[in-house]
Amino acid sequence: MKLNVTKEMNLKRSYLDSIKEMEDFLREKERSYGTHNLVEMGELGIYIRMMDKIGRLKRYYQEDEEPSLESVQDAWRDIAGYALQWLRFFGEEKNE
Repeated sequence: MKLNVTKEMNLKRSYLDSIKEMEDFLREKERSYGTHNLVEMGELGIYIRMMDKIGRLKRYYQEDEEPSLESVQDAWRDIAGYALQWLRFFGEEKNE
């Protein structure tokens, strides 16, 4: 799916706005679910969750199948969240 520049899009949205939105999103997820499942399952658990989301997006983009349980935006937000959680919990270990 290509970016349609004729479609009204908010391309001027700042990174800081997006980061603040992600912070709020992740804090709410953490309040609801905790972090024990991510830490307990480790990097593999985060990878598996990301692949589930990528699979949903693949069906959407390749098969034009609209997700029934979550929006496309929700899937992308979850992928970004899992990437940030990996950096938070495991990123320092990889730099040592």
